Amino acid sequence: PCRVLEMGCGTGRNAIHLARLGFEVTAVDLASRAIDLARENTWHAGMNVRFHAADFRYLPDEGERFPFVFDSGFYHCVRREMLGDLLAFLERVTQPGSLWLTLTGNANDPQPRAKGPPRLRASELCAELESLFAVMELRETHFEAVESHAEWHPLAWSVLLRRR
Repeated sequence: PCRVLEMGCGTGRNAIHLARLGFEVTAVDLASRAIDLARENTWHAGMNVRFHAADFRYLPDEGERFPFVFDSGFYHCVRREMLGDLLAFLERVTQPGSLWLTLTGNANDPQPRAKGPPRLRASELCAELESLFAVMELRETHFEAVESHAEWHPLAWSVLLRRR
């Protein structure tokens, strides 16, 4: 456990999980309503998480850089329009050796593209991120649905990267 920044935290499910594991969590999401729910969920869980309702590009300086960044679906949502902004932000808030774990849509998913998250090929992912990060592990997995009765769990990439 260490300081961790969660990007696109939504209602705080992953932030709470990370806090339970002993991480010191700072979490950001653009949607202020999601952050309000995340704060409420965190309070009910008895956990301590620092939340920001903000555009990641304008996140206040947190001082010390983060040794770990986590996102589940954030990267694949912003990469087409804001990849440069995302990489500049990650360069600002991390340092060489920092880790980033991202879960992103996988182009190998056999379901129609209209269903599920945005998808990437492994080669796209590596090409986009290799200037700032070295890929430590790239493996196929599945997004777990929030609703336990979901019949389909989209194919995903779990990518662990180390800042160069």
